Amino acid sequence: SMTEMRELIKTAGLNLEGEITQRLQEVNPRTYIGTGKVKEAQQLLDEINEKLDQRNEGTCCTVVFDGELTPGQQKALENVFNKKVIDNDFLGSDSEEVVKVVDRTA
Repeated sequence: SMTEMRELIKTAGLNLEGEITQRLQEVNPRTYIGTGKVKEAQQLLDEINEKLDQRNEGTCCTVVFDGELTPGQQKALENVFNKKVIDNDFLGSDSEEVVKVVDRTA
């Protein structure tokens, strides 16, 4: 569930800074989520980083996917976002496909 994923993020010592949800009919073999959601996530990261910068809190540094990424998908997303990308295996969750944008500066 979404609540469980949020708790796992908190338990991992991460701060949830933003969230994007997409119900997938089919997983994109390159990026897991669709290209529109990749752009939306990048825009969210940019907005979060701008707000954090205004508060002199650094930048957001980790993107968490609530779904199992292949190594190729993980690398492609890290290249797009220029951020660390992890999936639910890291957090031990197995719920619906959700993109969480988080900040490790807890």
